[in-house]
Amino acid sequence: MFSRMPNRILLLGLTVAVMAAVALVWTRFRYDVFPKRLVAVEEGFLYRSGQISARLIGGVIDDKGIDTVISLVGFDPERPDHVAEKAAIEQRGLRFVNVNLRGNGTGDPEDYVTALKAVHETREAGGQALVHCASGVRRAAGATALYRVLVQGEDPDRIFEEELDRFVGPLGLWGPRSATESQIVSYLNENMGKIAERLVAEGVISAVPAPTPQFSAR
Repeated sequence: MFSRMPNRILLLGLTVAVMAAVALVWTRFRYDVFPKRLVAVEEGFLYRSGQISARLIGGVIDDKGIDTVISLVGFDPERPDHVAEKAAIEQRGLRFVNVNLRGNGTGDPEDYVTALKAVHETREAGGQALVHCASGVRRAAGATALYRVLVQGEDPDRIFEEELDRFVGPLGLWGPRSATESQIVSYLNENMGKIAERLVAEGVISAVPAPTPQFSAR
């Protein structure tokens, strides 16, 4: 009985080592296999995601019929994924809108106005839009949440649950909760009226909603 124990311990150790190696490889390369957190906000019109890898971006654009790509991450010519995305867009003659929000979803409210206006114009033209940030958790979710509440007039409580508080994975395997682990909810609430006013000025919506919608982090 005791003579078998070292073998069992060795087998257990090897199993743990293999599982750790598989997890490491999966963490490193999974987004070269699957588009990073690609979500259909409205199938056939609006999608959001993280930064899609150079290997996949062209296929995603073609498969979803994307006409406008809205990046909420500042373009970095040293990042292969950024370069590949821009090249794929230029090759297809598509529209590229690029602003630079912070990773926690905050920044210049005008950047959200620019993104929402681009989504609105894409819909008006009968096209399809992809909104993305780096992780696909905060900035992109913030933009699509604002679009659904301010432009489409949907219920902010429901949109909070569907967009901002979407649980995308335990232990960081797919990412954290966007709303509960960043400043984005308070930021969006504080700037909701200002963004709405700018959307009115840009002709995206006809009037500022009254009362001003607010997201509730429960």
